[in-house]
Amino acid sequence: MEWLFDMLDLPTNVQRGLVAVRPLRGLAAGVMAVVLLVLCWLLWPWLYYFDIESTAIWSQAALDAVGGTLHGATLPMSESYTSNMAWFITGTTFIPSLVELFAVRFASAGIQAARVLVLFFATFDMVTDWPRVSAFVDAYNVTGLVSLALKVPLLVLASFGLECLFIIFVVCAIACLLNSRSVAAPTGKHQGVRHG
Repeated sequence: MEWLFDMLDLPTNVQRGLVAVRPLRGLAAGVMAVVLLVLCWLLWPWLYYFDIESTAIWSQAALDAVGGTLHGATLPMSESYTSNMAWFITGTTFIPSLVELFAVRFASAGIQAARVLVLFFATFDMVTDWPRVSAFVDAYNVTGLVSLALKVPLLVLASFGLECLFIIFVVCAIACLLNSRSVAAPTGKHQGVRHG
């Protein structure tokens, strides 16, 4: 389980990304920022299709199924559940990602309720993402172990990896843009050291 928690721990992984780009200055940092932003632009449709939209479809179906039972219920400072259905769908869509990326810190620290929450939402996310991942791989007409060998890593990427990488790349691109303004410090023997 620790490999999953490590992969999902967004703050730690952002910190690792920042350590990787921190030495870059000037042109090198600018180039890295552009590449990271292009990667984000390329990752976004995949992230949206495999993770966000697929979870939203399941959220909509689940809330439609229980919508009748919520019709007369009210929320504090609001009219009713049904008048806030769009908020519930949005919340249900993003709760798994937010729990996976941020509550995992508490799960890694040994808080059992957080472990259960993270594992529940990780499983929920994989279940909602599976139909699109499976259909995508099936389009290549591969079967048996090859199909499974393609579906499982793609499912892990769809459910956890793409969103984590997207956020890391955005944060590191911003750091690189800031670093691109400064010039790299000179290195080597000739740094103006006086010999007396």
